[in-house]
Amino acid sequence: MAKLLPIFALSGLGAAGFGGWYSFSVLRPKDLKQYLEWQGFELASEKGGHIWKSILDEHKSIAVSRTGKSDPSEDDVKSWCSSRLSSQDYESFKDDASKICVNNPQTVRAKIIQKDGSIDSLIKDSSDSKDKEYRVSYIFKKHIEGVLELIGFVPPEQEKGQEIQENIEEAGKILEAWCKKSLASKPDDVLVDDVKLLCAPMKFKTISELITNQNEKNLLLTDSQNSQELTKKYEEIKEKSSWVNDLTRTKKEQKEGDLKNWCEEIEKKEFSEEGTFSNIYPKFRFRCLKAK
Repeated sequence: MAKLLPIFALSGLGAAGFGGWYSFSVLRPKDLKQYLEWQGFELASEKGGHIWKSILDEHKSIAVSRTGKSDPSEDDVKSWCSSRLSSQDYESFKDDASKICVNNPQTVRAKIIQKDGSIDSLIKDSSDSKDKEYRVSYIFKKHIEGVLELIGFVPPEQEKGQEIQENIEEAGKILEAWCKKSLASKPDDVLVDDVKLLCAPMKFKTISELITNQNEKNLLLTDSQNSQELTKKYEEIKEKSSWVNDLTRTKKEQKEGDLKNWCEEIEKKEFSEEGTFSNIYPKFRFRCLKAK
């Protein structure tokens, strides 16, 4: 009789009760694929692009555990998901599948990899010159509206009549911290675009490289073809106090060659150095470049 009790129990449910039990069983997703879709996920297999590379970068520990490989490939993860989408007994791995089998990047880093295939366009954390690269990125992008507030940097107060203080070393550190924090943050399109803009290195480090990048080498007064303009510029500035008392002049000989030497020396200056962008570069453009 004991084996018959479940039947009698069901008969006691009545029409409404049995209907509720039946609906519950029918509403259960039939397999992993349906479960993931009912959770609102888009299957990674339907996304294309760099989705598997993004998933592997973000959830490698899960991929290692599920594929059983110490260094799984994108195809390994894709194969694991594909072979389980039709599984009806999915309770034991549905949570992991909801991370490595769907299009659901959880960080800005993962979103960028999904779009671009890597984060190689950003300043590399392993780069020996990363500190300088962050400084240069900051100094050339600080004038973009909202940037200072976004990264949380307050420029030093300026004294009237004095050279501009950039505090570029501190600014570079703050930008680096912001970039690292943002890469690990929840993704949204605006933040992704901000990171790709602010955390990418410039294509130049020195004044000379910038001049080349802007196709202005032919405008340099130090070029032999511009010797007359060099003479004219020297005559224009030689008596000015801004030239006579310029602390960046290593040789203070009042002759035309002094200007040429100054231009050639200053051209090597790096924008990661305090004051190069705000104080020295404007002088260089005025003294050493032919007007367009």
